[in-house]
Amino acid sequence: MTKNKFITFEEVYEKKQRNKKIFIGTYIAITLVLISLMTYFMGQA
Repeated sequence: MTKNKFITFEEVYEKKQRNKKIFIGTYIAITLVLISLMTYFMGQA
């Protein structure tokens, strides 16, 4: 019983960690795109 609960808890934790990594990755990608766009427009002006 406790073993099963522990396994499911670990699975949930791993899923959360994976989602966090994906969220951080997309956040960094969006930030990089915004920075490159800003530098591009600064260069144009």
